[in-house]
Amino acid sequence: MPITFDDTEYQLADPMSKSPRASYFHPSNDAAHKLSRCVECMRDIEEMLQTIPKVKSVAKRRRRLKQLFTPLYSFITCIVDLMHDIQTNPETRSCINSKETASIVTEMEKRFKANIPTTLRLVRDKMSAHVDKNLHSCEAQQIFSKADFSQVGFWLHSSLCVLADLLKLPIYQWSCDSRSKGSAKILPSGSLVLIEIGIDENNRPSHIKGASLVKQDPRNEIFLLIKKIVASSRWMFRKHDPQITGFAEDKPGSSWAKSLETLLDDDREDTL
Repeated sequence: MPITFDDTEYQLADPMSKSPRASYFHPSNDAAHKLSRCVECMRDIEEMLQTIPKVKSVAKRRRRLKQLFTPLYSFITCIVDLMHDIQTNPETRSCINSKETASIVTEMEKRFKANIPTTLRLVRDKMSAHVDKNLHSCEAQQIFSKADFSQVGFWLHSSLCVLADLLKLPIYQWSCDSRSKGSAKILPSGSLVLIEIGIDENNRPSHIKGASLVKQDPRNEIFLLIKKIVASSRWMFRKHDPQITGFAEDKPGSSWAKSLETLLDDDREDTL
């Protein structure tokens, strides 16, 4: 069967967009679904990061920062859900060296959680997602005083560091609408070959109708979003604050889990 070239500019599905559905990639397995939840949080975070620096008043900036806690906390929980899928889902583990990778991800999760204190959850639960009816203003001020711009930026960059590693795993499968009636298109994990599959009257796959080569892996779009958030968050840090300073391609034979080299293992009690 010949493989043609598909020059469609595919994008990850965006609930806010009105682009033609045929140009959307949708998650079609558990790992991709959990990854797409991370992406939705990142889109909200990136949008907020662009608006906060435009506010000159420090008090108003901090008020905008408080709003960031909800998508940031959701982002972190979505990353943890994705790590749990890699550790426990048989379908996901079948795509990788399951024992070794699951063990690495378990260690990544441990160090990742150690970098995220309960302050984040407190602000999100009591002040950001809603205002707790029992929260006194003095208590609110005390809670929020623990979260300055650089500290929130550190939590964000820790999250991006872990997700950039998880993106490397060939576990994400995507689908898109076919322009032909009675068929669907699937992009298998780690592949650039989009397979068109015929669907019978019972809505079940019946046969392969064709295959085409797409321009890029959907994960590239997510990596570009990670880089965009890093660039948009530079204002949060002082010169010597720990942060992502750049990206480099992994060297042959090196570990894919770079976050294990950069995230400190901190056994504090007040962590997620």
